[in-house]
Amino acid sequence: MKIRVGILLFAFFALLAWAYSASASNDLFKKAAGHYEGTLTSFEKGQYTRLLVKTDISNDKEGMKTLTIKSEEGTDLLVFELSKIGNKDFVIGGPFVDNQIKLIKDKDDDCFTESKNLVDFCFFRDVITIEITNGTKASEYALSLNRFAQVKPPPLEEPRVYDLQTALDHAWNFNFDNRIEFEHVIQAKYGAQAAKRLLTPHISFTTIINNIKPSILSVIGAAGDLLPFLFPTRWLQASHAAILSQAEQDGMTLMRIDTATQIEAQFYALENYRQLKEHYAYAKAKADRLTEIVGIRVKGGFARPITIQDFFTMTGEMQDDAAWITNEFEGQKANIAQVMGFYNPGAVQDAVIGTEDLTITKATPLVAADLLKIAEDRSIELKQLQFLIDAAGNSKKQVYWNWLDPTGDPTLGLGWALKSSINVADSMVREAALRKGEMQRQLAGQVFAAVNDYNTAVNDFPLVAKLEQAQVQRLEQYETDLKMNGNENTDRAIGLLQDYVNEDIKLQFDLQTFRTARARVGRLLLQGFYAKATLPPKINRDPPK
Repeated sequence: MKIRVGILLFAFFALLAWAYSASASNDLFKKAAGHYEGTLTSFEKGQYTRLLVKTDISNDKEGMKTLTIKSEEGTDLLVFELSKIGNKDFVIGGPFVDNQIKLIKDKDDDCFTESKNLVDFCFFRDVITIEITNGTKASEYALSLNRFAQVKPPPLEEPRVYDLQTALDHAWNFNFDNRIEFEHVIQAKYGAQAAKRLLTPHISFTTIINNIKPSILSVIGAAGDLLPFLFPTRWLQASHAAILSQAEQDGMTLMRIDTATQIEAQFYALENYRQLKEHYAYAKAKADRLTEIVGIRVKGGFARPITIQDFFTMTGEMQDDAAWITNEFEGQKANIAQVMGFYNPGAVQDAVIGTEDLTITKATPLVAADLLKIAEDRSIELKQLQFLIDAAGNSKKQVYWNWLDPTGDPTLGLGWALKSSINVADSMVREAALRKGEMQRQLAGQVFAAVNDYNTAVNDFPLVAKLEQAQVQRLEQYETDLKMNGNENTDRAIGLLQDYVNEDIKLQFDLQTFRTARARVGRLLLQGFYAKATLPPKINRDPPK
């Protein structure tokens, strides 16, 4: 009887092994299914060629694997067919392979090869390699493929023109840093809500288990769940969570303000490049006109031929500078698109600052001391740090009452260590106060620096504007003299053009400095665009369209 049972068990396990083997045979390449990208390297006639390729692997209805290698554009390049797939071997056919070759699993257990080692097929988790070599090794082919998850790329937004306020509104809704900070606000809000609701009786699994057979200790332990409102630390914890929630909301406001600062500064930098482009175009047109006049005089024999070459060199250098400015102009638009939260770096077709409420010609110098008091009263940073001081004070109170809480921190119980723990809490309160003092010092420095830049730009602008206009007049006068008197002094022409470009750069720099300083003052005083940043955020969780 025992022998029969043994035979039956042996037959049963043999059948299971056969079934597993058959399953393994069918599933040999099942795990290989997916999207692959890689390279096809070929060596023929002493030269190597490398192509970027891709493929998608899947079983067809007959159980045969069809491996179609495509170019990046989707054109079919190679087709391999894998058939008669077993647990330890299969047949491969296709290009570079004479007829069909049976490949057998080698000792590495990850690769299959044939007797002459002319074809190697390896599958390492997410990598497939196929190497084919002819008998004389005059030609070799190597295919290396890596499996990638096919992720649908986000839709690219259509390019359009943005003004400053529209760009700010969009960035506040779709900038990734703003959206992440908004989630922090939500987490802190519901964390505070949960801490408050935990003051009401609630039940945990531990409470139920410990009170199946009630005892004095289990009842005392359950009081933390059933009567949480009796313990001062629970009220302090709820208050602490509420304080941190308020601090997180201020963090969201600071994030919005910083985003507005980036956007505004980038808009002004873009406007600076735009004006430089226009003025370089004017200087280039003027240089071309002078070159044309000199060319006419050279043809008429009234000027030396070398003169025209000097003018060509001058205009070529200006063209190079203009090309650099154009490149920076386009790059600045891409930077704006990134801060606004676009996937498409070309989503900002153009960015215009629009009508300015306060221009440099109407601005008057500011007094830093008068602005500092207003900035301190309105500072979101100081407000947030005060919340952190309050939170540190709250934590200190929890140290005093922790020993009463049955689920409190055991290291803060009544004992000799309690005094040291209180000293640590006192130090944390002082540290928070020092951080606020440091922020007040930084705030004063920011106010004085912004006011200094603002006043310098306002005071310098009238003179810089006059000098720039004087250079325009000098250029016009030189062109008139060249036409009337034939004065083709190349050095003077180049000097006049360079003086004009230099003065215009100073003028545009002065304008950009004023606008940026005006934005910094607005940020410190929460005026203009920055007043809107303090409103409760309405974040759109969907990607921009």
